[in-house]
Amino acid sequence: MLRVVAFRKAILAGAAGALVWEAALRLLMLIEMISFDMVHELGTLVFPSSGPAYWWPAGMAAHAAVGAAWALFYAYFFWARFPWPPALQGLAFAALPAILAAVIVEPQLQLMHLHREVARLDWQSILVGITPSNLSELLLGHAMFGLTVGAIYTHPVGYPVDRPPRARCSAARGGKSHGERRRADGSFIFATGIECSYPTIDHGKWRRDEMSAMRHYDLWQRDFELARQIAATHLRYGQPLHLIYSAPGRFDWTAT
Repeated sequence: MLRVVAFRKAILAGAAGALVWEAALRLLMLIEMISFDMVHELGTLVFPSSGPAYWWPAGMAAHAAVGAAWALFYAYFFWARFPWPPALQGLAFAALPAILAAVIVEPQLQLMHLHREVARLDWQSILVGITPSNLSELLLGHAMFGLTVGAIYTHPVGYPVDRPPRARCSAARGGKSHGERRRADGSFIFATGIECSYPTIDHGKWRRDEMSAMRHYDLWQRDFELARQIAATHLRYGQPLHLIYSAPGRFDWTAT
């Protein structure tokens, strides 16, 4: 299945999920409900003998980077696989990194903090090392992460229907084109055009504007030049009616 991934939105969702995790768990640590601190575990690998001014930025940066990577994985392989609300999709997805963190990541962090050249490793030592505090922090933190990612990464492209994009179409540039145009006698017209559909989904709340998704509003001159270079003599071009006809009796022809 063809997947459209909004990289910036996914990375933002993953980093935001890590920040929400940290804020929620930090609050629980202040009231002494949880003692395990994942950011501290990560940060002290780089600054083992330093104060929070050093290990917290390093640990938070590592945590946000891992969150962004998981969010990209979510966008590629999990998003919209099930007809569930977005936040619930993210929560269900978070079960995967939570299991891996409990079984692999946390035991490895414990070994890395031992500062030993040789350590005995078996399943019993791993299971004993996962304390109730560690497990509860991992489960709760991943739940907060999943809910945040699911709530932010709702659609890879598009925008709310009540907040359309600003089509900043500048005037055409003058000067000679650098591209070489193929010769055409005009006897054959191929069905060439700019994709201009703009349907709504989610019961009319979200619009998938294809010209916005492929940045045609910003790069229209490049798109026309590419059509010229392949010797297209005719071009089907549909106007963005949803941006032009904004209300009864109100028309905005700026972009056109």
